[in-house]
Amino acid sequence: MKSSVKGQPHDKEILNLMMAFSRLYLNSGGPTSRLEYNLIRVGKRFGKETEVFATPTGVFVTLNDPRTEDDPVTALARIRETGTNLGQLCQLENVVDDLESGLADLSEAEHALRSPLLTQSRYSRTATGAAAFFAGIRSEEHTS
Repeated sequence: MKSSVKGQPHDKEILNLMMAFSRLYLNSGGPTSRLEYNLIRVGKRFGKETEVFATPTGVFVTLNDPRTEDDPVTALARIRETGTNLGQLCQLENVVDDLESGLADLSEAEHALRSPLLTQSRYSRTATGAAAFFAGIRSEEHTS
């Protein structure tokens, strides 16, 4: 693993944070344009040029350090589950705000992304399954 600038985290560490953030953000129903904006903010915090391409089901991120001759590094994540949880979105925005302002470093941001407030589903698996089942029945009634 290369660390482009002394005292800065490795690109892989930054990308791991970005991918964890992306999964949570899109799983919570966040808009892709806002996700792209937040990831670019994180990249700037570490002096990286950041290219982001996000869809509701995936995100690609490339980091480049203009201060070095290192090759750009790219990561991608696929999003399988989505929902809407505005509380989680607000918490995620706070993590990026704290990181950008210097109130949190990379390890503190990673720790915040693992907190139960962000990782636990709003509804139990049973409730989610029942809602999907009844939504399916309801949509069948309208297509017949």
